[in-house]
Amino acid sequence: MKLTKLSLAAIVAASAMTTVAGAASLEEAIKGVQLKGFTRVRHDREDADGDKSHYNHFTTVLGFTSNVGDSVKAGLTLTYNKKEDGGKAPAKNEKGNSGHNVNELWFQKSWKSGSVKVGKQVVATPWTDDGKRGTIGDGAFALFTGIEGVTLGAVAFDQTTVTKGKELYGAAAITKAGPADIQVWFANATDIVDYAVYADVQVALGEISVEAQANFLKLNEDTSGNKDMGMFFGGKVGYEAKGFSIAAGATKNNEDQATYALAADDSSGFIFFGEQLSGEAVNNPKAMMAFVEGAFSADKLGVEGGFGMVTDGKSGDSQEVYGSVSYDYTEKFALSGLVSAMMGDAKNNLVRFEAKYSF
Repeated sequence: MKLTKLSLAAIVAASAMTTVAGAASLEEAIKGVQLKGFTRVRHDREDADGDKSHYNHFTTVLGFTSNVGDSVKAGLTLTYNKKEDGGKAPAKNEKGNSGHNVNELWFQKSWKSGSVKVGKQVVATPWTDDGKRGTIGDGAFALFTGIEGVTLGAVAFDQTTVTKGKELYGAAAITKAGPADIQVWFANATDIVDYAVYADVQVALGEISVEAQANFLKLNEDTSGNKDMGMFFGGKVGYEAKGFSIAAGATKNNEDQATYALAADDSSGFIFFGEQLSGEAVNNPKAMMAFVEGAFSADKLGVEGGFGMVTDGKSGDSQEVYGSVSYDYTEKFALSGLVSAMMGDAKNNLVRFEAKYSF
């Protein structure tokens, strides 16, 4: 997970009109409100070993932010998500979200040396999905920047969409040592995870970058039936210059207890690859993944592709090769296409077309 994912600046809130006496005018209510989000249309076609299907995905995210007092902000995130199966009746929606949702509703108080954000919000930890339709929880997220060169963070949620009514607590320390960005996290999920420790080190040396990850997690006996403990390791090396980039990486799961992510999604803090292959490795015993990928961008055009393989994945030994092309029609409107082929024990071909407007 990059350091930018820890930012608390995201999507805050709208004033509402009421019919009571003394209500603010619409012009006054929306004054100072900032809007950020996107509208996206996707069309997917899949062929899973001869079982063909096609889907339409419609997603809109509206994030509002507004100052409501001295160093106090309010936040509101509205989402609309629908997945339709081949133009038929709507199928099960992505990530369990159906129709309209209030994904975030929070207040944030800031000081010179930190901030506290309370309410319904995205759970930004390495083990969760911090996408705008990802892991949502009710609780607090605090940052302290009063120590030069160090950022301290803490999270406390009484429930999240992945812990299902159980409490989640976490703490983080982020710092920089020479060319290295370092972060260490600790977490506990009541009756689910006794403790998890995550470390990530990223080093930038000119055009070359190196990243290493490790995660140690101990499951609660109520979850596993015994006190299972396991490790995850990941590493990635990359090169980037003049619009071109190439990277190679590998991950390894524990053979006995492979759980390391609460949300098996590529928006978590762990190294992943491709559009489909990572799902074969996440939280799977003995799974080993290796990959290489590259990208090139020039003006409005972007091209990306890669090849990866998993041994002892959820379906056995599998490989993925993918390629994508994107075109920025305008600064805010982009078109893209993706082709992904899964081979080996997990067979599935995916073709995707997407149009996205960001604001």
